[in-house]
Amino acid sequence: MDENKRLKLHEIGYVLHDTCAQCIYSQFNYGSDYGTCGLFTYEHKKHADSTRQLSINRSGWCPSFIDERLPQDQHFAEFKKGQDHGAS
Repeated sequence: MDENKRLKLHEIGYVLHDTCAQCIYSQFNYGSDYGTCGLFTYEHKKHADSTRQLSINRSGWCPSFIDERLPQDQHFAEFKKGQDHGAS
């Protein structure tokens, strides 16, 4: 990574948060913010009695998150921020 880029990212407080977009279980169509979770299903009752993959948003997160970015994304590894979701 360019050193000036790295310094600017640190200067502005840039971090990579865990989201569904980087989870190994998520599946998104290109350019869409909505997709499905390959880990969780639910019984859909509104239109039909059937089991479906859980719909998710790219910016969401759950405790079953497993990061698929690292170690592949070494250029931004130092900006990875550990998550403490749900803690108060």
